[in-house]
Amino acid sequence: MIGLTSFFLINFWVNKISTLKAAFKAFSFNKISDFFLLFALVGIYCLTYDTDILSINNQIIFFNNFKIKFLNININILELLSFLLLTCAFIKSAQLGAHI
Repeated sequence: MIGLTSFFLINFWVNKISTLKAAFKAFSFNKISDFFLLFALVGIYCLTYDTDILSINNQIIFFNNFKIKFLNININILELLSFLLLTCAFIKSAQLGAHI
């Protein structure tokens, strides 16, 4: 919904191609951010089988050493989930590379 409102807000009453491109870019960046958020939330749910933040905070210390092996690289699952959430926030607020 944020992407759609950003699209309409940028492209309101203007018939120029540049505003249409900017509105579509804002919409598409919001959709990319939504996918990062979806993957992070699904990962958190698959890890803890819960959506309550207090329960997740109590369980998170047990998952500190969980790793995923991908192409002979060990990736800590908590670092991956943190990266997904941080990337989502950066894209939504147009920070670090998403400010085009």
